[in-house]
Amino acid sequence: MKKIKLFILLICSLCSVAKAQNMTSVFSSMPDKMMLPLDSIQRLDIIDLFNAGRAAQLVNRLGDTTSLVVFQDNYVQIKSGNLQFEIALLPMINDSKIISVIKTVCAPVCDSKISFYSMEWKPLASDIFLTPATPGWFITDRVDRNDEYFKSFKNALDMDMMQFSFEDKGLSLVQKYNTPQYLSPDVRMKADKYLKKESKRYTWNQIRFE
Repeated sequence: MKKIKLFILLICSLCSVAKAQNMTSVFSSMPDKMMLPLDSIQRLDIIDLFNAGRAAQLVNRLGDTTSLVVFQDNYVQIKSGNLQFEIALLPMINDSKIISVIKTVCAPVCDSKISFYSMEWKPLASDIFLTPATPGWFITDRVDRNDEYFKSFKNALDMDMMQFSFEDKGLSLVQKYNTPQYLSPDVRMKADKYLKKESKRYTWNQIRFE
């Protein structure tokens, strides 16, 4: 815990020089390698379209249509083909902020990666800010784990497909377990009794998602 607190203080010192930045500057300065569909100039153009109340859509350099769905002071959502980006500015102690980005690919089952950055887009260690639930969290406690069908169901889940999404302008985080969607409809129907109905939810406490 002491190491975490020291790390947070270091992050705050890094972020304080950039805390006056707004979402426009953060979004436009996002490294091009992270936002493959749009370069920095196109990002400014699509913000202008959104602010003008027009259809905030552009044909990106891959030939797909990219749409700016939500653009708020602390939260952005962008969709492009089977890709979705969510960007949130998360308030921290000492009035500083960090950036969190969720990149979700749906092909067709959705899988996400969540990352954290300083306000200058320097990568930060994700495990400092979030400890994601493991697949076991999504299994109901009422399961007989020695049941042969349950064992075969577990063996069929040979990958971890997790989908993350922000709520409340990034102050809440939802995690869904999507691996069972790869199962055939018949197997999935039988397996539903092993799975919790709810998603895993987190709240941002100005230090990390808990």
